Amino acid sequence: MGTTRSQTTGRGLLDGLGLVGFDSLEPVVVAAVAAELPMLLVGPHGTGKSLLLTRVAEALGLRWRHYNASLLSYDDLVGYPVPDGKGGLDWLKTPATIWEAEAVFLDEINRCRPDLQNKLFPIVHERRIQGIALTSLRHRWAAMNPVDQDAIDDAYAGAEVLDTALADRFAFIVPMPDWRGLKPEDQERLLMADLHPVTPQAMAAFRDAVAAARVRYLEGIAHPDATIAPYVRHALRMLHDAKLPCSPRRGAMLVRTITAIRAARTLSHDDAALMALRLGLPQRASGGKVEEHKIIAAHREAVQLSKAAANDPMAQLLSEGDVLTRTCLALEMVNLDPALRATVVADGFADLPDGARHALAVHAFETGSVNSLLGAVAAQLAEAYTMVVTPQTIHENVQTSGPRHLVWQAITKALARIVEPSAGSAMLENLLVGLWGARRFAQPRDVVTVEQAWRTTTLRLAQRREARADAVDVAELAA
Repeated sequence: MGTTRSQTTGRGLLDGLGLVGFDSLEPVVVAAVAAELPMLLVGPHGTGKSLLLTRVAEALGLRWRHYNASLLSYDDLVGYPVPDGKGGLDWLKTPATIWEAEAVFLDEINRCRPDLQNKLFPIVHERRIQGIALTSLRHRWAAMNPVDQDAIDDAYAGAEVLDTALADRFAFIVPMPDWRGLKPEDQERLLMADLHPVTPQAMAAFRDAVAAARVRYLEGIAHPDATIAPYVRHALRMLHDAKLPCSPRRGAMLVRTITAIRAARTLSHDDAALMALRLGLPQRASGGKVEEHKIIAAHREAVQLSKAAANDPMAQLLSEGDVLTRTCLALEMVNLDPALRATVVADGFADLPDGARHALAVHAFETGSVNSLLGAVAAQLAEAYTMVVTPQTIHENVQTSGPRHLVWQAITKALARIVEPSAGSAMLENLLVGLWGARRFAQPRDVVTVEQAWRTTTLRLAQRREARADAVDVAELAA
């Protein structure tokens, strides 16, 4: 059975539960429930976080607990310790304790005390408390207010970012739909939703869809799609390059979340992967900046690479994690698509620090590889190359012991470390003086950083040229 429409209402499954305007969340909600993966909802108050989870729990007929984490004490979770008559302790359980719960909802989790967050960690991660397995617990849900400082007003005083380790244990981190984005008729239906009880037929349709998705999910875990792991591997590298690093644990979690969303059967395989990636970044809860265009770019490249043959030059190129090596490969692949080659070289040149990028420019000109680059990228390398091969003349009066004077002293010390004059040492001198004139040095230690980057990169590139020359000699001898 598909999950896009309720057979009884003709609307989406969540709409049938009175959750108007939540259609975009249907695949992830069905996936999280079917796979029994932790889910964290993020949104301002009044966006329906509690309503969503309440309706889902009721439709599934779960024994569940709803805790306000900002007011929660540990005794509320476990009960009160009492002697067990055997010299140990037992817990005095109440209808509110967690022991028999099948689902738990931790509301306002980012408002609870740090010491309590640490105690909630094993519940979310391991389904354990005090080291004791919670054998009935299947679903772990939580909700929090936004952590983007631009989105927090006085109403969210006390809302803090979530501990990074705790955020990383939620498989899905789901931003709630914005009321302002709903159609007027949906806004009015949402306002009236509480006046119309959820029908048994709508709840049964949701249960059936979740049950069917769970069967498919378990099958997908038992016999995983061979494209998912390569996709995740490439996506993790792309995200790291985009300053959105994710742990290997998160990567393993993404394999499960992609499988779960696919099991919901509401999206294509590629769209399911994008949703899992988009809603699988812990930075959404831990305070990091998440830019949509970076996620989409990482997804597109990961899809392309995961489908490429192992000997595909593009796969070899984009799978290389080291920026300098990847850029050199692009320079050497003269038969590669010109636009792709230019993009990789331009990105690599931009990512390298001063000193390293200038050494790369020299390498591109000395090997002649710059000649087959598109004009705009070749011009970027030419500008850096011109600085290091052209003697620099600077006339400037600086204040003694001022910032500029201290930087200049660092440059003279760097030049004094040159033992024997050579073409390379002349280039280094031009580079340091040129960057000083361009005001690229903020403080004296920046000079040492650039010098080291130049020397290290120059050595690596020389070794690369030697290795390629040796490979050519061996090939000629073999021929």
